[in-house]
Amino acid sequence: MKLKLRKNQGGQATVESILIMTIFLAVGLTISQTFTTNDIFASVIEGPWDFVDGMIRDGVWMKSNVSHPYNPNARPRHASKQATLHLPNPGFDQKESGLVK
Repeated sequence: MKLKLRKNQGGQATVESILIMTIFLAVGLTISQTFTTNDIFASVIEGPWDFVDGMIRDGVWMKSNVSHPYNPNARPRHASKQATLHLPNPGFDQKESGLVK
């Protein structure tokens, strides 16, 4: 009699495992769809990437659309006997700061 009961419940583990896999699949698809529609991964990646991109392109920890004037190669070059300091801040006065006599 006990042997007969075990054989009858042999398919129960299979049915339960299929139900559990179906639940995990549904939850996984729901989470994936939520992340895709709300652009959660994009905001996590793009936010810090702006600063890394500025460091890669121009060598300063700023957003890439702001950091270009701070790149040393973006400064104007000319031959002059008097050394001048080219800073990207247009409101900076070299004479008032004491850098140029």
